[in-house]
Amino acid sequence: MAVGDFVHAELFMDASIDNCRSHGSLGVLPSKLVMQAWIKIQRGDWKQAGFMASEGARLADEVGLTSWTTMADLAAATIAAYRGEIAPRRWRTAGTGRVTST
Repeated sequence: MAVGDFVHAELFMDASIDNCRSHGSLGVLPSKLVMQAWIKIQRGDWKQAGFMASEGARLADEVGLTSWTTMADLAAATIAAYRGEIAPRRWRTAGTGRVTST
């Protein structure tokens, strides 16, 4: 992903996510899911990106990784923007538990 090869990054990240799931590595899984969401955004697979961002945010909340929750929320907001969804939305404010409206 660092060099922009999203095709290979997607394949490697899929393998890494499968490995985390099979070994029960819940502490690492949220970051992998969120990174995969961003890769899928770049590849134009917004539906899967949304699922990945949602699951990543949920797991990040469960294990207390607030920075990854924020990154997942940003991925979801990016997808909404690309789709032209400009209606007001409610977003969590990272680490505070507060909900903001836009």
